[in-house]
Amino acid sequence: MRFLLRRRVMTVAIAVLLAVSSLALAVAPALGAPAQTYGIKTIEERWAMSDGVRLPVQVSYPVNTDQGTDFPLVVFIHPWGFSSTLYEQMAKDYAKRGYVGLIYTVRGFYGAEGAIDMISSRTMADLSEMITLASEDARIPVMEDAKGPVVGVTGYSMGALHSILVTERKNPRPGDPCDPRIRASVPWHGGGDLLFDFYPNNALKFFTSAQIYATGYLSNFISFAVKALYVLVDGSLSPRGKLSAFVKAFQQLTPPINNMTPELGWCLSVAMQRRMSDRDAVMQYFKLRSARYWCDEEMNGTAEHPIVTPTLFVNGWNDEIFYANDNLTMLSYCMDAPSRVILNRHTHLGGANGLFLNGMVGTGELAWIWEETEEWFDHFLKGEENGAEDEPAVTYWRGSDDPAAYGNADEFPLAGTSDRSLYLGTGKLNARPSATGGSETLVNLGFTGSISMPPTNDITEFLGMPPLNMPMRMKLLQIPFTERSFVSAPLAEDFTIMGAPRLELYYRSAQPFAQIIPWIYEVEASGKQTLVSRGWYEGQGLTKGAPVNTKNNPIEMVMAHHKFKKGSRIRLELSTADLLMTWPYTTYNTIQLSHNTAAPSRLILPVVPDGS
Repeated sequence: MRFLLRRRVMTVAIAVLLAVSSLALAVAPALGAPAQTYGIKTIEERWAMSDGVRLPVQVSYPVNTDQGTDFPLVVFIHPWGFSSTLYEQMAKDYAKRGYVGLIYTVRGFYGAEGAIDMISSRTMADLSEMITLASEDARIPVMEDAKGPVVGVTGYSMGALHSILVTERKNPRPGDPCDPRIRASVPWHGGGDLLFDFYPNNALKFFTSAQIYATGYLSNFISFAVKALYVLVDGSLSPRGKLSAFVKAFQQLTPPINNMTPELGWCLSVAMQRRMSDRDAVMQYFKLRSARYWCDEEMNGTAEHPIVTPTLFVNGWNDEIFYANDNLTMLSYCMDAPSRVILNRHTHLGGANGLFLNGMVGTGELAWIWEETEEWFDHFLKGEENGAEDEPAVTYWRGSDDPAAYGNADEFPLAGTSDRSLYLGTGKLNARPSATGGSETLVNLGFTGSISMPPTNDITEFLGMPPLNMPMRMKLLQIPFTERSFVSAPLAEDFTIMGAPRLELYYRSAQPFAQIIPWIYEVEASGKQTLVSRGWYEGQGLTKGAPVNTKNNPIEMVMAHHKFKKGSRIRLELSTADLLMTWPYTTYNTIQLSHNTAAPSRLILPVVPDGS
């Protein structure tokens, strides 16, 4: 039976690899590799952690150097569901540029012992132990100073979470996973506030959570497929070498389904069942994995323990897992260190294109951002005077992929930002609240006539093709009272927003839970509608029929940079479900939304100066 299972797995794997490799081989050559300043040597081993768990490690370092020369260590940490294979070439390229490049597979993932956990204290301890083992290995020329080894960290997605968590913080609290040996950090498309990323305004991001849960269980197979694909496209291997490497990769595919710790599944079940008795435990689970919590225990914007490691955050306006809100919030917790945020236009998957697999095309502005990453490390690890410390705090996409067209600002929110309020009326957005007042009835059924999906339009850019033009939301039918729209008068002038729209709502709920999903559109005079921002909210533990408002804690929507044109209208839509993105509330519920001078429900837009 075991033999048959393995044979079936291998058959499926080969079919997947043939399909994917045919695409990879058809694309143009990779973006240029760095100049080969040094020859390199690579060590491939399994290192034992303090609890005995062994993890695959690969270390590449310069060899044709003057005797006694040491180099800064850069640790590359792979995304969730994958293995260190993704960073093999990048670590070697860094070694050619005069670094020690270290990659390892996080415990529980393909080829590593232990069980998968979501950025636990144990996985963070592994990262620090890797640094210690590398710096104490006589074979590896790691640069040291009075603080110990000189180390930089970077990673994508889960690797970015590690990179932010491990940054040094001022006077860290007991249990803080930070490491004072980290001198520079560059997290790509990750976050420091998992509460907002997975549970925004108390609404469970079910599609994202389920995707991560499923990917964790399938990660062995996914990583094997990637490893085998790398073997197939590796021009340095002979046919016999490819076969040997493929067999070696397959031998690590046991078992095909990974062992995961139960905590993530437990948190998911608590949120889906809305078990309020366990809600605080779920909140704590996400907090302990959030750098924001270790900077600010109350998570109220006061950084008692700010980050002191120079940190360059890279993210995208359309990242559907780790929102721009997250990275721009973390920027405010870096007041005691050089810090910067670069925001491209990409989604979570699209932001990776061109980074990992040789042969993938990538996009020009992502190549530029990788150069900015290299300069960040060159300055803060090697002391090169390249101006990295003088770059603006925020560099952001604003309509063009040309890096020269990106916007720049020395702070966030941008200087001169002001709030513009639009008050809800009966089907309208007004400049001031209605004196006569009114209300709207929303019905919570657990579904509406719309289907929602995460943004994925840039996935085709992996193959050098133009982005898709697929809507993130499809309306199939009208179900009365499940969606309500509020539309402004035509705008008298152009204006631009940059930041998170916020909603202050006043309502009564007939049930203890009330799900309200806001959407903001620009409606041009031609009728064309453009989605500007979306959000998620769930009132929890409500007293039936009692008045509720979000005045002191407005509903935070996804940050956006968007220019509204003169003559257009702004449309706010409120719906009572967002399938497939959020977990629905299926108990019949009526929500009475008020809008008058006593209950001034409003949309708040962060308007920036002209030209921003």
